[in-house]
Amino acid sequence: KMDLVAAPAEEVPIGNVGQRRIGRSVGRAADWLKEILEAKNTDPELKSFEWNVLAGIQGSGDIAYREKACLAAASTNAAGFWIGGLGYGEDLSIRGRVLEAVGNALPTKRPRFLPLKKGSPVEVLQAVLLGVDVVEVTFPTQMATSGYALTFEWEMPKEELEKDKEVAEEGLKGLEPETASDTKGVRHLNVRDAECRENFGPITASSPVKQYSRAYVHHLQLLHELFASMLLTQHNLHVYREFFAAIRSHIQAGTFRQYAAWFMRTQTVEDEAPNQEPKGKRRKI
Repeated sequence: KMDLVAAPAEEVPIGNVGQRRIGRSVGRAADWLKEILEAKNTDPELKSFEWNVLAGIQGSGDIAYREKACLAAASTNAAGFWIGGLGYGEDLSIRGRVLEAVGNALPTKRPRFLPLKKGSPVEVLQAVLLGVDVVEVTFPTQMATSGYALTFEWEMPKEELEKDKEVAEEGLKGLEPETASDTKGVRHLNVRDAECRENFGPITASSPVKQYSRAYVHHLQLLHELFASMLLTQHNLHVYREFFAAIRSHIQAGTFRQYAAWFMRTQTVEDEAPNQEPKGKRRKI
């Protein structure tokens, strides 16, 4: 049986959306949450096992509606919150302002979940910086399906902690709401590139599939072999697992801001493809 349930909500992306629709989505989310919590407390079958409910936080790009939704959800006994209406290709600066407002309005002792369409490293770092606890991502598998291997580093050198604070945090400008950048990609390898054709080294030295050379994966990719995507998926998931482990480690050590700034300075590139979604393109809802 399930032990975690996200209360339904009407997703309203940021964009050209009327106030009436935004208000309706906030009201519906509150009503559906109330109905689920009442059933959880009164239905004998639902009371027979332990499970938790996440409240949906809607409001599009309207900060007042977002704060209203947070206040209503926080007044319930929901176990946590999921932040909706984001990840549809909106600018990171706009998303940052919403996450900042929501983060300030929600209680800190209950987890915040953020489902994203992609969840690139830059998106993940921004979300964590602004108070998100759990991020739902598809970025590693999307990249693998498109023929890209992630090659960025996740271990920050210890000497970075000794740098002047003002200099060290320069990289945070790409994540903060006022200055967030939408043109930052991360270091990656396009295995279709001709330079991989005769490269018999591994994708990276730490890759879990390093027994297969770049040339071999390049060959598989050109033949549209499923095995190519399988190898790249295994590699990219390993990179993301280590990336998230590094984030958790730096949060516990109190050095996450330095880590995020280092990553933005050293592991990102000015490259819109393949991790940037064309403006105006939205997933269906």
